[in-house]
Amino acid sequence: MKKYESMLLGAVGATIGIILLQFISTTADIALLVAPFGATFVLVFALPESPLVKPRNIVGGYLISTAIGLAIFELLGSNPLSLGLAFGLSFILMQLTKTLHPPAGSIPLLVMFSSPDWTFVLTPVLAGVILILLYERFYTFILRKIKP
Repeated sequence: MKKYESMLLGAVGATIGIILLQFISTTADIALLVAPFGATFVLVFALPESPLVKPRNIVGGYLISTAIGLAIFELLGSNPLSLGLAFGLSFILMQLTKTLHPPAGSIPLLVMFSSPDWTFVLTPVLAGVILILLYERFYTFILRKIKP
């Protein structure tokens, strides 16, 4: 039963998190949600003990992947070579810096397909991951208060 309770609480936490992020985005008229954040929510709430969901990994992984994706896009545009190069470099740098976060690996692909400018690093990426981490801490704190 504990297994199912944990699954349900994780699913509820992730679902509420996505709703809140989109609600804030819409209300503040600022982009805070990108598709890879869904996978981040799954990892954070389903595998909270995983080294891949440490704040360092989430923030670092997203920032590295976003910066590399944008830099390669600026230099080479969007084409199969730049897509692969941005992805591969992000993958290597996340590993070298010990900030591997699999959902962040898809950010260079998103950059190549959506052609954002450098503000994309701040919103939605940095602001979004900070809100995800703050929300996760708040949700976990509330659960500890409700369930001793």
